[in-house]
This record gives sequence, structure tokens and C-alpha cells, in this order.
Amino acid sequence: MHESLAWFALAFLIFTVALWKPAVEKTRLRTAAGFLAFWAITWVFGHIPVHLRPADRVFQAIGFAFLALAAVQLAAVFIFDIALRRVHVPRFLSEMLVVAGYVATLFHLLNRLGVDATGIFATSAVATAVIGLALQDMLSNIAGGIALELENEIRPGDFITAGDASGWVQHVRLRHTAATTRDGDTVILPNSLLTRSAVNIRSRRHLSFCRSRCLTRSTRKP
Repeated sequence: MHESLAWFALAFLIFTVALWKPAVEKTRLRTAAGFLAFWAITWVFGHIPVHLRPADRVFQAIGFAFLALAAVQLAAVFIFDIALRRVHVPRFLSEMLVVAGYVATLFHLLNRLGVDATGIFATSAVATAVIGLALQDMLSNIAGGIALELENEIRPGDFITAGDASGWVQHVRLRHTAATTRDGDTVILPNSLLTRSAVNIRSRRHLSFCRSRCLTRSTRKP
């Protein structure tokens, strides 16, 4: 395995630690750290004697893929959480950047392993149709997430009711929206549900009034 990759991995690790405090998306940094840990495993295997390990080319390709995936996550955090923090950028753009990076990494990995990925996807119309049907729900949720981001009607802090679920919105992602219920539980709502059904969004004035009344009743002497 190329020793130069170890320096890239070290730089990515330092970058991950440096971004931890100012970053909003801590999950992406944890994911990047996980990819770096997987790369470290392949690096260790790369130093095993040749007669005791599988093909060295496979480990090099997989290790490079892990580093590339970590770089994609770190780039998303730096661009959208640091560089563009003061600019209102739809959140789905960061998710699309990550997905595009993952796809590019997958194609590069397959090419390094000698697999003609473009030929597989171009000549197999049946496989494409099957994949499209299998990903129908996910694509519907992604389309719903894009619509929610562009319309900006549902924002973090809003209290929403959709179907049998209700709670305060924590975040709106490309595929789902997370809300915290009155009991403190977290409910994950598919974005397709929010775009296809009626959603009740309580106004902040109404919520403030209700909370003040509840606080007054709780402090009132019996």
C-alpha cells in the first residue's frame, strides 16, 4: 500500500479534530472518523507478509476508497458548515454532494478492480428498471426533501402534526424529518409523508402562549 496515503489519512484526522468544535454536522465527522478507522485496518493488513495476505491491489483500492469517502464527508462539513455558514444554502445540496462523491468513489473502486462499471449500467436496462423500482420510495423521499427545503415551510423548532405523529422539528434531511414528541421521544417522518398528507404547523405564538399557561398552572398554589 502506498505510504503516501498514510500522510493523507493523518491530515484528514487532524482536519476532523479541527472541525469538531465549529462544525454543526457532528455526524458527518463521526462518519469520516469511521472511514479513517477502516482505512487504518486496510493499512495494517497491507504490512502483513505477502504470502499471508490476499491480493495487495485489492487492499490498495479499498483503502483508497475509504480515504475518498472520508474526504467527501470532510468537504461537505467544511463547505456548508464553515465556508457557507452565513449563506442560506438548502441542506439537500450537501446531501447531494455526499451522494455524488459516494457514487464517484464506487465507480473508481470498480475500475481499479478491473470491473467495467459503466458497461454494466449502460447495457443492463433490466437491472436499471429493477433498481429504479427498488429505490422508488427513497427517490420519493428525496424529492419530498428537496421540496421541503425549497419551500422552507417546515423549519427546526416548529411543532408539527402529521398523521398520528406530532412533535418539535429537530432537523429536515434529504430523506426524512426528525421531530421530538412531548414525551421526549424522537420520531422519524419520511419526507414523502409530509408532502403527500396534510401537515399542521403550530405557530410559535400559540406554542409560547400554551407553554406560559402550563407554567402558570404548575406554579399556582393548590
